[in-house]
Amino acid sequence: MSPVALALAILFAPASAPISSPLKPGDALPWFSGWTADDRVMNRTRLFEGRRRPVAIVLFATWCRPCEAELRALGAAKRRLGEAGLDVLLVDVGEQTAPAPAWLAERGLSEVPLIVDRFGQIGRALGAVAEAAADAGADGREETTLPRTVVAGADGVVLDVFGAEGGEPVSRLLRVLPARPPQKLP
Repeated sequence: MSPVALALAILFAPASAPISSPLKPGDALPWFSGWTADDRVMNRTRLFEGRRRPVAIVLFATWCRPCEAELRALGAAKRRLGEAGLDVLLVDVGEQTAPAPAWLAERGLSEVPLIVDRFGQIGRALGAVAEAAADAGADGREETTLPRTVVAGADGVVLDVFGAEGGEPVSRLLRVLPARPPQKLP
């Protein structure tokens, strides 16, 4: 590469590389802590106490356009996901207050548990927010990759991680669920 081409490549290179989730299937879900919509502390330990079903942790923000479509799809399919044996937990990343109940209801998610990740700690732990200040965008704000969905088994082990690039979220969630033993009929 010529010196001029190299200089142009450096000059016009993005400020940071796209965020990739450090998590992969088989990893233990890292520690996290946030607040529920009614200001109770929720953390990894509490989430998995007595859990018998896998959980999809869906990280989003109300300003995120790709999140909108994913949340609406999840809202429309929440009954089907529940019947398939999957719980859903919403994590609102980087916003100081919980979304208004009407905002969640419009998307069919008023009954889905919600954590408010005011400082982006959960987003960083689960790979949706850049780790370091060096990853900040040109305006100094941390870069985010939203939506981000982390599916964990009842034991807290990651089954899948995907974002908007994962395609239609409901079918992907249904594919990742472990096979359930057949139920005996009464």
